Amino acid sequence: MKRFLCALLALMLLGPAALGEAPSTPLPFGPEDVQAAFSVPEQTVADFAASYAPERYGWWHEADGTVIVLYCAGGLLQIKTADASALLDPMKGLTGATDLPDEALSLEAEPSAVYWDAPGFPLPTVRGVQIGDARETLFGLFPQADAVCQPVLEDEGSAFEETVSFSYDEPVDGGAPQRYTLTFYIELDAVAAMRLVCERVDEAAQG
Repeated sequence: MKRFLCALLALMLLGPAALGEAPSTPLPFGPEDVQAAFSVPEQTVADFAASYAPERYGWWHEADGTVIVLYCAGGLLQIKTADASALLDPMKGLTGATDLPDEALSLEAEPSAVYWDAPGFPLPTVRGVQIGDARETLFGLFPQADAVCQPVLEDEGSAFEETVSFSYDEPVDGGAPQRYTLTFYIELDAVAAMRLVCERVDEAAQG
């Protein structure tokens, strides 16, 4: 009896692997990741401006609304609002501006994309990945089989060497599905920047 108890205790100390259980594997990139990143307390353009203290703005108009870009220290945030084409000067859309009209600030908004390129950006990163983490760290957090790894060509004029992306599609009633894509930009085998974006599948296929 004493030998049996000692053997049982030894197996408990060795953990699941000793009992023949399969080691845990990373979960695929999915809705929970997007919700964790995009579920924010801000509700209006003014709220986002107060929280993120953008250095300048940019914007463009789409068929279903206006995208406003907040250029901030450590990255940028894209937020989607109702159609604001009557409020924003389209000539400033490519170069940005230091402020927005009061009418635009009162519009409700929600995140549609975020780009991290330095520590300190206010929005938490997906699964805690940080700028400077080793490339191999990604495959301990996401299934390597789901990764789309693409080298960055020298003639593209980018400082990055590779992109590692994960994506999934989400159905939308009465329209094209939305595709959520998380991209890590790799330089010297480390994460140099990250991007999370939501696009309609037909638009994503073109880009």
